[in-house]
Amino acid sequence: STPTLIHEIEDESTASYISLLDSKTNELICGFGDMEIYERQITPSFLDRNLSILINSQWIMFDANLSQIAMKYLIDTATKYKKNSVFISAGGPNKARRIKPHLKDINVLFCNRLEFEAITESSSIEASLKKLVRINSNLKLICVTIGSQGVLISINGQLKKYKALITEKDQHDIQNVTGAGDSFAAGVMNQLLKTNFNNIDRAIACGLLSAKFTLKSANTISEQLKTIDDTMIDEICLKELKYENIDS
Repeated sequence: STPTLIHEIEDESTASYISLLDSKTNELICGFGDMEIYERQITPSFLDRNLSILINSQWIMFDANLSQIAMKYLIDTATKYKKNSVFISAGGPNKARRIKPHLKDINVLFCNRLEFEAITESSSIEASLKKLVRINSNLKLICVTIGSQGVLISINGQLKKYKALITEKDQHDIQNVTGAGDSFAAGVMNQLLKTNFNNIDRAIACGLLSAKFTLKSANTISEQLKTIDDTMIDEICLKELKYENIDS
């Protein structure tokens, strides 16, 4: 069959996710997801039939809802065709662990604090970041979101901690914490696709702004993301972006 980005599969349910939020704090209480279609249907043979899409892509990105065998296929393809591979850990700590055997082969890792602790089997984030990049030389960028504290990153072995763009006066405007991490990853990737790893501050600024828009939106992903442009990112970098370097 002809490679296509959209597949309709009979007798399967479209993946779905429902989040239960605290009405006072808007924090996530629990989430319910049905992502089994990805594990059942995105197999190596399925990916092989759509190989031309992967080959013609600049980067190969995937999340934790795939099976390990599908992940391996994507990573092997990225290595073979010299593509950057990106793992975005959606799905919580248990699914995040699936990337462990492949850490040495991926280039970018996005996860939250709990997912990172599950992947590294350690609660010391900074020490684990240092160790991870020391033993996995291909890992150019790791981003660990740490909620209201912002994000901790390792870029080419250098650790940096960026503050969130949500200020205290913004706190009462927060409507939904679901989707902030995904929006952050999307914002960062938007810039990496343009500049590769050459301007990480701009990439993080775009990610943090995307997360801020989503936090203040009732939707899982804010409609405002499509309004982000270079001028807005310049303004963030100039006036709002705050970070500290952490000794390696």
